Amino acid sequence: MKNAEQNDFGFYEVLLNLNIGVIALDIINEKIVFQNITAIKILKTISYEKLIKLFGINLLQLHQISPIQNKLTLKDKILGFTVYPLFDRYFWVLISDITEKERLEKIAEATTHLDNIGYIFSGMAHEIGNPLNAIKTAVSVLKDNLDNFPREKIVEYLINIISEINRIEYLLKSMKTFNAYEQVDLYIFDFNTFFDNFLKLIEKDVKKRGISLTVNVNSKVDLVKANTRALQQILLNLLTNAMDAVKEVQYPKIIIEVEKAGKTITIIINDNGTGLSEDEMDKLFIPFYTTKAKGTGLGLTIARKLLLKMDGSISVNSKPGIGTTFTIQMMAGNHE
Repeated sequence: MKNAEQNDFGFYEVLLNLNIGVIALDIINEKIVFQNITAIKILKTISYEKLIKLFGINLLQLHQISPIQNKLTLKDKILGFTVYPLFDRYFWVLISDITEKERLEKIAEATTHLDNIGYIFSGMAHEIGNPLNAIKTAVSVLKDNLDNFPREKIVEYLINIISEINRIEYLLKSMKTFNAYEQVDLYIFDFNTFFDNFLKLIEKDVKKRGISLTVNVNSKVDLVKANTRALQQILLNLLTNAMDAVKEVQYPKIIIEVEKAGKTITIIINDNGTGLSEDEMDKLFIPFYTTKAKGTGLGLTIARKLLLKMDGSISVNSKPGIGTTFTIQMMAGNHE
């Protein structure tokens, strides 16, 4: 690298010995004008053309203001790199060996996955095992006392057995719903029309429970890109949770706010219910985890899965004794 070019980039000695690979490109003359020691160790000797091909850099993209970030596999290494524009013709390529970092992340991911599988199987065993044990006990008692029990007692046992069977059926139905949305078709529709219909669906139940419901929809909210069936399922799950949370509160209330900022529509559902601890919030989206006596622990898991498939997200904030807030973010629809 020539002295003039060294002065252009500055801090030559610092960059030369940096423990992150640094390469400077001159895209006008199509050459590498600087490589530090770390870059040479990672890539060995490499030409401008091979570097461009290796990193999959589009020369047209180099003129964008935003940095380009990506990673690639080189033999037995995983490299992370970022391309930054410096001047009109010069660009930095920063390279680091992230092989160990990726390995540790995969181990952590696999461990979490196995923990979740164990939690799921444990949940299934609990949710199906309890009603099965109740059914087995009731049938055994009936078998031994058919000649002794009056008809009313036998009917009572049969009603309890049917109730436990219904519980298992509900769980299986929830699991079927979880798998039913492997493919979620997205389309643009008017959110206000959809939301008005949704509110009509829940208003009777809200009034019956004596809950004060406040709804504020920003005037900017119009189109949303989602799936109406999936979005209704999500909102029903969240509203049901909110209504259950406030049932022991003296003045139960739920506030729903819908806002629009740029290309994002945000739905906020706030209740003044019993609230959740930090430990409960951490486990909230794990399948079969529930704070309800008769809950399956699948409602919020399904809601998050559906939102992910619609390029959306869900978050929760809660404090014991104060209440809970769920925040949904989704894509706004574009006017054609």
